[in-house]
Amino acid sequence: MSYFPINAKALKIGLSIKLEHSWTEHPFIRNVFKIKSAKEIAIIQRNGLDKIFYDPKQSDPKALEALKNPPSSEAQESSEDEKVLDQEVSKAEEALRKEKDARIKVLKARQDNLEKTEKIYGDVLKQGRFMIKDVSEGHEKGLKVADKIIEDIIETLEGDTASTSVISKIDQADLSENISFMHALNVCILSMTIGKEFDLNREEMHMLGLGALFHDVGKQKIPAIVRYKKRKLTRAEINLMNLHCQYGKELVEGTADFPEPSREIIIQHHERIDGSGFPDGLTADDISFLSKIVMVVNQYDDMTNNLDTNKNITPAQALGHIYKKMQEKFANEVIVALIQSLTVYPPGTLVKLNDGSIGMVISINHQDRMLPVVMVHDPEASKENAIILDMAQDKDFKIEFSILPNKVSREVLRGLNPSNMNNYFLSKNDMP
Repeated sequence: MSYFPINAKALKIGLSIKLEHSWTEHPFIRNVFKIKSAKEIAIIQRNGLDKIFYDPKQSDPKALEALKNPPSSEAQESSEDEKVLDQEVSKAEEALRKEKDARIKVLKARQDNLEKTEKIYGDVLKQGRFMIKDVSEGHEKGLKVADKIIEDIIETLEGDTASTSVISKIDQADLSENISFMHALNVCILSMTIGKEFDLNREEMHMLGLGALFHDVGKQKIPAIVRYKKRKLTRAEINLMNLHCQYGKELVEGTADFPEPSREIIIQHHERIDGSGFPDGLTADDISFLSKIVMVVNQYDDMTNNLDTNKNITPAQALGHIYKKMQEKFANEVIVALIQSLTVYPPGTLVKLNDGSIGMVISINHQDRMLPVVMVHDPEASKENAIILDMAQDKDFKIEFSILPNKVSREVLRGLNPSNMNNYFLSKNDMP
């Protein structure tokens, strides 16, 4: 789209326009739309909207012709009919504002829901950091905390309004202190989401979640200077890191009531069905099904949430790479289930909407996965006041295509995803 500035007095019916005003500054439902009536032009002028642009390619030819050849001054003189039109304009604007107010109430409810989800996520982070340490030291308290987290996830998944959300607003201090547990929680949540696709029973789901949550517990025995190194690891450092699977199994063996299937996940999550993985080079028949789920999800999260954020690829790119390039490494049915769970617009995906705005997919409704919830970037609004659209309900808005991060400005990236990382969380979708 190529937009050109235009004066409000020059507007014509049939022009496709964009209002570069905050969504809350005018009564219209969208910032980009085609003018359908003289009433809409009058409402724009009445509200003093002056940051107006039009797109010739999307406008009607008749409107463009009228723009090139404006009527004479005599034809523009007021008439009695225009007084009637003015009354109609007032009614039309009042109707628009009522509809807009109703949408703003819904928007506020969605913002409250997001804030609630972020708070719960923050509480889980606080528990998780110490939980991993407790279990690695053989303390029963850590396992009880883990059991509670996993049971809450199962309960949410069993509900009718489950949604997978991305938590992008994370303090830098929380990011550096909890990055290991954030990865563990991502893998746990996405693995359990896939588990639901395979109709695992409650006990199987719990063992899957527990193994996924502690799949990297063995890294507690790896020096931090190696664990958090952003530059390329040396061969010796790689060999040391690869020991975390064995270390992890040894650590949980000292924890009572840690299920054997969950222990298998810890030692097998870096195996590959073609025998190219580690630590034992197992092939498909020797790898447990729960481990096959976690190994795919672990790979996906490593690709989208690298310690060096400059190496991150988009969620859609990661899914595409796994599907096209790693079929021999992972179980095909698990790859397909991951794609079905996250859809073509996984949480964290940047998208272009049909009104020209840019947003980020922040949530997938498990009941209507192809119509996600999108947070729209507005330079005039804070994240707490951002527009949140539910594609299943906001029918005027549609996703046109996804966008690579390097195709948008740093301002947009900072506004939508300050940490440049995608941290997943399951919640009950209470949005109206």
